[in-house]
Amino acid sequence: QATGEAVMAQLEEQMIAAGYEETQLRQAHALYAYALFSYGKEEGFTEKLVGCFTPEQTDEELIRAVNAAFGTSILPEEFKALLEELHEKSAEEEPASG
Repeated sequence: QATGEAVMAQLEEQMIAAGYEETQLRQAHALYAYALFSYGKEEGFTEKLVGCFTPEQTDEELIRAVNAAFGTSILPEEFKALLEELHEKSAEEEPASG
């Protein structure tokens, strides 16, 4: 049984192996942590989530793919708000450069 941390590590490994950048990696982590946590124990979860990403896709396209793959009903607006909130939190944690 995979733990949350193990799933996050697997996601990171597979996203990097697929050539995705930090932005997509954060999106995958956010989707898992806030919307798909209960699916994390399923066989092939990380592959399924990584498969929802495509290069140059919009947030709406990503959310449509995730909803189709997992049978969820995530709203693109909610996802965007979540990403903005996470971005603000991470910006607060980073020391100011200068």
